[in-house]
Amino acid sequence: MVRSLCDREPAPWANGLGSTTELVGLDENVPGIDRAGGRWKLSVADLERPADFSPLPGLQRTFVPVGASVSLEVDGRLHLLGDGVPLHFDGGSATALIGLDAPCNAVNLMAESAEFDLRVVAAAADAPGAFALIALAESERVSRFDLLVPGGALDDEDLPASLGALITRPSIPRA
Repeated sequence: MVRSLCDREPAPWANGLGSTTELVGLDENVPGIDRAGGRWKLSVADLERPADFSPLPGLQRTFVPVGASVSLEVDGRLHLLGDGVPLHFDGGSATALIGLDAPCNAVNLMAESAEFDLRVVAAAADAPGAFALIALAESERVSRFDLLVPGGALDDEDLPASLGALITRPSIPRA
């Protein structure tokens, strides 16, 4: 494990309508995680009620609801997202959470380029080339939203059945 959500402090959204906990900052070096290829950050938001998203021009976003289904409106287009279903969109887009089945969380990957991706997988082997994993469920040895490094001390049987895998898109060579 590289980081645990419970060890990080939540911060209010820029618009004051919610809170988020940053696991990795945009320019933060994290032991064990390769930051080559561009700037990105990873956070976990608490979603309790409909609210507008803070605009993040210049960043590409991947949003993954965890714990409930949600409805997002991005530039006037409705997206119905099930639990664990990622949505990729421009951070500068007018975006609003317009509905949720229940209070839940969302994992957010924000990157300066579209070469980064966040995929939901059942095992680390399902995401070759992943440079970091985030637990989307609990297991005996891993807490939900723990940040992990692939190939670390944990075996697949130690990991939860649902992981977020941070990868670079296959068409982009890694340094």
